[in-house]
Amino acid sequence: MELSQHIGIIKKHLWFIIIFAFVVGLLSFIIAYYRPVTYQASVSFDVNLINRLATPDYQYGSYYDLKGAEMVTQNAMSWLRTPAVIEEIYQKAGIGYEIKNLDVFTNRFKTSQYAAQNFVVSFSDVSAANAEKIANSLSGVVSSKAVAANIDVNNKSLFEIKAAKPVIVKNVVNFYIVSILGFLVGLVFSLIIVYLKHYLQSAK
Repeated sequence: MELSQHIGIIKKHLWFIIIFAFVVGLLSFIIAYYRPVTYQASVSFDVNLINRLATPDYQYGSYYDLKGAEMVTQNAMSWLRTPAVIEEIYQKAGIGYEIKNLDVFTNRFKTSQYAAQNFVVSFSDVSAANAEKIANSLSGVVSSKAVAANIDVNNKSLFEIKAAKPVIVKNVVNFYIVSILGFLVGLVFSLIIVYLKHYLQSAK
């Protein structure tokens, strides 16, 4: 197909293309404007060595301390993928919950490990107050479970997990960017529709 044919097809359906793209852009703006406000919460945790096993030969103490902290970090992150721990967090926060889908429920918290002794947990909620309650409950549950999870033969915890103050921010949507992206998507789809129509008419 030559360039002149492409130009002819576009000119023939120019108003449809413009209106379709405009409508999609407008719908994108309306959906973004009226969507529920959400708040993003983030809690940072540090794993600290508080007791060390007494051994006669400990040439590589620092290395084993680091590996131990890394294992504690990964274990703590795995707790936040289990329904029982998530239920405990919600119960201690005093917030009701409903499990409609187990996969969705266990993906409530996102974890990221940035170092052997540091990880961050993030989640979102439609209420800033609830997000703060959940974050504080999350900090308490993880810290208390860590104490019981790494007891040595002398009944002492080797590591502790300390939570930093939760950071909660309101998710801000740029309506102009959303509208422009919606317009561009509408433009692409309108061209697809136009060329599909042209193809079907040519095939007859």
